[in-house]
Amino acid sequence: MDGVTKLPFEVAEYKARQSRFLSHIAKDCLVLIPTNPLSIRSNDVHYPYRASSYMLYLCGWSDPGSVFMAQHDGEEWKVSLFVQPKDTTAEIWEGRRIGVDGAAKGWPIDQANSLLDLEEIIEQSLSDSNGVYLVQKLNQQIDEIVNRSLTSKSRQRNTHGIGPTSIVDPSSILDEMRLCKSPSEIEIMKKISEWPKCLEISSTKLEPHRITFYLYELATLFHAYWNLGKDNKDYEDAGAEIVTTR
Repeated sequence: MDGVTKLPFEVAEYKARQSRFLSHIAKDCLVLIPTNPLSIRSNDVHYPYRASSYMLYLCGWSDPGSVFMAQHDGEEWKVSLFVQPKDTTAEIWEGRRIGVDGAAKGWPIDQANSLLDLEEIIEQSLSDSNGVYLVQKLNQQIDEIVNRSLTSKSRQRNTHGIGPTSIVDPSSILDEMRLCKSPSEIEIMKKISEWPKCLEISSTKLEPHRITFYLYELATLFHAYWNLGKDNKDYEDAGAEIVTTR
């Protein structure tokens, strides 16, 4: 997989999460889930960035500005991701970007689009939808596009009744899904919780080898979890949210 960041889980697991989530959504609705915005600390300095939990849960994408979109084409749901385009000047200061081409390779999506094309594509998708599932107040541009589509009067809407008529917050669906943990995830979480105790015993008893053993055992659990997607194609768990520092 080309790009800066690697997925913490198999692509199959993200696809399973998307499938379960979209099973709760009406097929004539559009799904829009923006990630968290950047927060300015001082002038041009930003606070350390963390992507939206929903974004990480559904597709593992951790770069700022991105938007997760899903729309049913009459046969199946198609998942798109709007990402930052490659920009040499910006990358010198902010770090490498995966870009549109990188996002289209190896990530759990059907299509990658540039954020520069966001308004045009979303406006067209809204015209083909009767409702919108949107996490609001994360992306001002999207909020304005959706609200404009809901309030605008058009011949298409008046004559054919085409276009969104309501906004629904999908947070409750995703929050409920993220509460469910598989036995393997619970085992990993329990092991992670042993870390402070491991450090304490290692330091008080002057036995640093305990840390090595602990990390080996934890890595073994993660490796076994990673292989679940290969061993069981029907494996469907809601997944644990893993926060990685960049």
